[in-house]
Amino acid sequence: MAMTPDKWADVFDDPKKVEALSTLCRADFRSYIQVMFYCVNRKYYQFKDFHTLLIEKLQAIAEKRNEKRNLMLNLPVGSGKSLLVEFFISWCFARSPAAKFVYVSHSQDLIEKLSGETKEMINSPEWQQMFGFTLRKDEHSKTAYSFEGAGNRTGMSAASMGSALTGIDAGNPNVSDDEFGGALIIDDPMDVKKATSEVEKEKTIRAYTDKLSTRLRTPQTPIIAIMQRIDVGDLASYIIKN
Repeated sequence: MAMTPDKWADVFDDPKKVEALSTLCRADFRSYIQVMFYCVNRKYYQFKDFHTLLIEKLQAIAEKRNEKRNLMLNLPVGSGKSLLVEFFISWCFARSPAAKFVYVSHSQDLIEKLSGETKEMINSPEWQQMFGFTLRKDEHSKTAYSFEGAGNRTGMSAASMGSALTGIDAGNPNVSDDEFGGALIIDDPMDVKKATSEVEKEKTIRAYTDKLSTRLRTPQTPIIAIMQRIDVGDLASYIIKN
């Protein structure tokens, strides 16, 4: 997609081109990343070879054609994993504002940043022009938002692993059979600085087994865990073993 700022402005001045771009982006996650990254940064996203597999796996989840319900991605620092998750969440909302996501990470500051960036993308003029779903005006939080007309208990609920997570669930049971209802997304559940702490590893695993895995509103709601491996006995190790 060879595009300059001047040509980009021309696209958004033409309703037919906007409609075509919207249709392309809704259908293809990779194209959505290309378009929205350029919209936000005015430069192109630098795809790595392994991104192709990640994009295919995430799109299969959203299109409900994944072989297994859940997905775990183990990636090192600097791989762009959190950014891809942010794109994935906002892409799913572009396809249907009725989705319900629970998004968690190891710290409150980090999850506010990650969730807030998804909201900023949705509020961008280009996203609004292409997809047209507007956030409810009375919701100003970076970690909790939903869309006008989407019904109750839809949208985003983000929190840290150590929070109570009271009253928030992932997945919308009211969507049609062919519509994606959202997911529980776990992004780096443990601080790498505490990697060797057996107490912290056990706390993280307990948060997953006792709290997070019980927050799914339907049997079909997937868990997407995306994290770097930090130590023997971390959450990824527990998931693989069990």
